[in-house]
Amino acid sequence: MSAERTTPHPPTLAAVARAQTRLILGRKPRRMMIALGIVVAQLVAAAAGGVLFGVSISGGQDQPTRVLWTKVSDFADDLGFALDEGAAAVAIAGFAAFLWAFFWPFRVWRGEPPQKRGYHWAMPIERRLHDLLRVAAGLALLPVIVAIFAVVAVATAAMSGHTAVFPSWGGLFWLDLFAAPLVIYLLVSIPVVGSRHPVAWLWGTVGVCAALVSLLQAVGLIGLLAPVAHLFLGRFGLFTTLGGPIVSEIAGRGSYPVGPWSLAWLCWLAFAAAGVWLAASRRHRSI
Repeated sequence: MSAERTTPHPPTLAAVARAQTRLILGRKPRRMMIALGIVVAQLVAAAAGGVLFGVSISGGQDQPTRVLWTKVSDFADDLGFALDEGAAAVAIAGFAAFLWAFFWPFRVWRGEPPQKRGYHWAMPIERRLHDLLRVAAGLALLPVIVAIFAVVAVATAAMSGHTAVFPSWGGLFWLDLFAAPLVIYLLVSIPVVGSRHPVAWLWGTVGVCAALVSLLQAVGLIGLLAPVAHLFLGRFGLFTTLGGPIVSEIAGRGSYPVGPWSLAWLCWLAFAAAGVWLAASRRHRSI
């Protein structure tokens, strides 16, 4: 009597997602830990003593010369709103979260541009789904990184007694701190997932836009870019949605309206997610 042959079951989506997460975290983690350490050191220095690294200030006759660092108090009076050490640390945490979200897709897909991703076609699940699970794994890890930045900034400020402005910030401020990086990550993931040269696409687009703005401004036709400016800086614009609640609270302008922000954030998130889905659906000619 012959033994009955069994067909192996394909792995579950959860198992694939766990494998993708291990792959992201296990690939040269030293660089990621060094970057985390630098950001954490800056957050602690800012929240505890108002020290900002990477700034050079030459003092006058009655002030000492400081190189490579300055203090929040040196320029806070010129801003027109209250900015103590705690507020500065949280602002730095938000900026670091935005930057981390921008570069995080390159970490997620490190060493695997589309032309080197042919092995996904041999996997027991759909290739597009495999790509999307990698993106989702990176998306799930991103709030953990942002939480580290936020907790370090707030905890250090609390231990140092620099939390005077925190109670005045609404819940949308803290929500945007975590929600905005998700949109940035998905938008940058579009060329990273679908293009062989994502860096060229990203910086090439920035360069072309900057050159176009300069040219139109030189010939007095800058008004032609008003619709584009509204797309980024209007009430529902991308930059307004990403940073509006944070800038509004830190600058002392009051709470940002929740309704318009929620609608704009969902629209931009849906747009970015659709772009990632289309990029993952494209089969590169070299595969």
